[in-house]
Amino acid sequence: GVTTEAFGGGALPSGWSLADIGSVALPGLAQYDSTAETGSTFRLLGTGNQLVLADDEFHFAYRDITGDFELSLYAADYAGYLGINPQMGAHFRTNLSAGAPWVNQSIIYSNQERFTYRPVQDSSFVSVASISVQTYRGQPVWVRLKRSGNDFLSSYSFDGSSWTVFGPAGGVNVALPTTGYLGLPLVGKSSTVLSEVVYEHVNIVQPADTLLPVIDTFTATGDLDTLRIRVDTNENVTTLLEYGTTPSYSNSLTSD
Repeated sequence: GVTTEAFGGGALPSGWSLADIGSVALPGLAQYDSTAETGSTFRLLGTGNQLVLADDEFHFAYRDITGDFELSLYAADYAGYLGINPQMGAHFRTNLSAGAPWVNQSIIYSNQERFTYRPVQDSSFVSVASISVQTYRGQPVWVRLKRSGNDFLSSYSFDGSSWTVFGPAGGVNVALPTTGYLGLPLVGKSSTVLSEVVYEHVNIVQPADTLLPVIDTFTATGDLDTLRIRVDTNENVTTLLEYGTTPSYSNSLTSD
C-alpha cells in the first residue's frame, strides 16, 4: 500500500512520495527537515524483510526521475529493535511493484555495504560488490549512486568529499528504462516492529541537458506569403521561426 502520512514533524518536500513496496507487515512513515547543519534530512520508519530476492519488502521515500542523475546522501543513524540491523542506501527502480528491476547501493548496519541490481522484472538480484566499509558497527558513511546512460557507478565516503568507487571503476552496465523512481529505502528486517533510519545531506543532481523546457505559449501568425511561429518556454527562451520566400530563425532570451 501507499501512504503519504508524515509523523512527528514536517511533511515530505514537493515532488517526494512514500510507498510500502511488497507485502510489508506494517505501513511505514517518514518525516522531512532541512537545516544548515544536516541539509535535507529524511527520517524513515518501516518494516520489510528484503531487497535482494525476487519479491521486495521495504519502505521507500522517492521522487520520479528521468535521465541521468547523481544521488548522494549521508547514512547518519539507525535504530534496529531487538538487535535487528536495518538496511538503507541509495535506490533506483523502474516501477513500484515488488519485482521491479532496480539498482541498489545499500548500507547494512552489520558492517557491510553492497552494490546490487535486478536486471529484469521478477528475477533475482545480481551482486556487483560487497565490502566491509565500517571500522566498527554502526559507523555512519556517505554513499553516492550515479547514472550515465545505462552505466551505474557506486561510491562511498567517510567525509563527503573524498570518494572511493565501489565495484568496477567504470560502473556496471544495466539496460533499464530512463524513467523510474529514485530515493531512500528502509528494509526494517522485521515483520512485527518498526525500525528507523536517518538520512542527512540528501542531494539529487541532474545534468541540465536532461531537463527539457516546458512550452508556456505557442503562437502562429501569417499571410499568403509568410508563416510566423513563436514559442515561449518556462526558461525565458523565445524561439521565432519565419517561413516565406526567405526562411529565417532566431533564438533569444526574454525577461519577465
